[in-house]
Amino acid sequence: MKNKITITLALTVANIAYAQVGVNTSAPKATFDITAKSDKGTSTNPEGLLVPRVDRQKAQSMTGVETSTMIYVNNVSTGTLAGTAVNIDKVGYYYFNGTAWVKPDTDNNIYNSNGALTGNRTVTQGANTLAFTGTSANAFSVDGATFSVNAANDRVGIGTAAPNIKLHVEGSQYLNAARTHSTTRNALDINIGQDSFAYGNRTDNYGINIRTASSVFGGNIARINFGDTNTTTNNGTRYLSFSVGRTPNELIYLTDGNGGRVGIGTVTPQNTLDVRGSFRLVNGSEGANKILTSDANGVATWQTPAANTDTSIYAGNGTLSGNREVTQGNNTLAFTSTATTGTNHFSVDGSTLSVDAATNRVGIGTTTPQNLLDLGTGHGKKLSLWNNSTTGDDFYGLGTSMNVLQLFAGATAAGDPLITLNKNGRVGIGTTAPATNFHTIGTRRFENATAGSVAVGSVLTATDTNGTAEWQTPKTQVISGAMGPGYDFPFGGSTDFRYTGANITLPPGKWLVTVSQWVKPQGGNLSADDFVFVRSTFSDQNLTTVGQVGVQSTDVNVRPTLISFLVTGPFASGTLRGDVKTGSIIINNTSTGNKTYRYIVGSSSANRNAAGITLNALGGSWSENSIVATAIN
Repeated sequence: MKNKITITLALTVANIAYAQVGVNTSAPKATFDITAKSDKGTSTNPEGLLVPRVDRQKAQSMTGVETSTMIYVNNVSTGTLAGTAVNIDKVGYYYFNGTAWVKPDTDNNIYNSNGALTGNRTVTQGANTLAFTGTSANAFSVDGATFSVNAANDRVGIGTAAPNIKLHVEGSQYLNAARTHSTTRNALDINIGQDSFAYGNRTDNYGINIRTASSVFGGNIARINFGDTNTTTNNGTRYLSFSVGRTPNELIYLTDGNGGRVGIGTVTPQNTLDVRGSFRLVNGSEGANKILTSDANGVATWQTPAANTDTSIYAGNGTLSGNREVTQGNNTLAFTSTATTGTNHFSVDGSTLSVDAATNRVGIGTTTPQNLLDLGTGHGKKLSLWNNSTTGDDFYGLGTSMNVLQLFAGATAAGDPLITLNKNGRVGIGTTAPATNFHTIGTRRFENATAGSVAVGSVLTATDTNGTAEWQTPKTQVISGAMGPGYDFPFGGSTDFRYTGANITLPPGKWLVTVSQWVKPQGGNLSADDFVFVRSTFSDQNLTTVGQVGVQSTDVNVRPTLISFLVTGPFASGTLRGDVKTGSIIINNTSTGNKTYRYIVGSSSANRNAAGITLNALGGSWSENSIVATAIN
């Protein structure tokens, strides 16, 4: 109590005498100046100013507090963040600002509240960086939508506060690169993209268009096309091309297809660099007849070709000085030619082997091959498939003679071929001069599809209309003819033959033809002495009318050549007295096709000519009548 009174008295006196108070100093430099008793050295005595220590509830409960009063809050678990304690959220120093307790102002952050510049400001960064970090859509902006940074999606917008791509520009973009007189002219107008076209395809969207707004020869200057070659999806080949002129010409074309290619004068580059047309390289080393030569790094310059540096063995004619062998290993050796005319573009020993590169033909024995492989115009043995003798007397292969293809098997040097095929379609086996389409000399053996099924005595028989044949047991082939209306033959003598209307059609070959017919007189009476002897045969004339005169066919040339019968009396008119007459002749159809033979009757003999009496309807359609042919050997 005594110390407190002494200090109070001292402070009071000092206040009256000097208006300044010093602690541990006789020369205070401020209203209240506290000097450390020991401001240097290793003394362990505590120094400093100890302000009142209270908890948050105490600070919140005090009233009538003067502005600038300072306290130290040592406990924030009491009281609440409300009223004058609204800012007391942690242990530390606080001062009263007239309304609430606040922390000493040690935060120099200019972004804790909005503000207004009072003048122009410049930030001199030097070697330091200035970074703004954020996570919201419009994290940083200038003048609203004039410039906006979307930190949430890493996008920048110009003219929009909601960019949907990395750089999103809304509105036209104008770059003025030149001024003429006092009027600003459109020196550069760039348009990137176009609504509704997502891939910058060359059909709908140039990508970047550079044009002039000059009133004289205005319009397009250059274009940069880019995008995807597929106009509906984005999974095609990507490309970038450059055009100069009023119309799109894509002078330079870059694509990521096939590992990346560049085309000059083409939009379909086939190589890493594809130049369509001539090109010019001017680097100071150019000159007539120079060649473009690269160094070890691939840098190319024009160089004068060194003399006699051509290592090609084909630069001139030459002569081998000894045997040579090319060991290819896994490598290929190819001779290519671009010739479009001429022949014999590659040859060995003249015509021994000749290649016509213009027509892709090879000649052996000729320099003018007419087919893919041409063995020349000579005759004899041409192509050996196997030769089992060094002397050539066991030859297996093909050969030719005039208009004949020959097949040899085991032939001697002068031996004949076993099989020949003539130009006229004839095949010879065992003969070099076949007389028919298939001509063999010697025995022949043909087997059916089932081995061992051919019986002795079988005949080769056609099994269908296409001529397919096999061995079969002989069968009788029978063909029936057609009967006609019949011819009423006069009872008496005659010297010619008349057509009855009956006929039969026969294939090539020899046939036994049998005629059976009902013969009956009509029209009068016959006495016992009356008779008529009638002959009949076949004609191959085109007879069309019953009773028409016909001539016997020359195919009826094997006896018997006539079918004859005798009719005698007595006969009473009106009776049914008659008889069936039957006879056979041989017809040999030597033609190569079917042939029709017509039945004719006549050349008769009689005791008298009985007027009005006839043999009724010879060759007609009586039920007893027939014409039947049987094939014979």
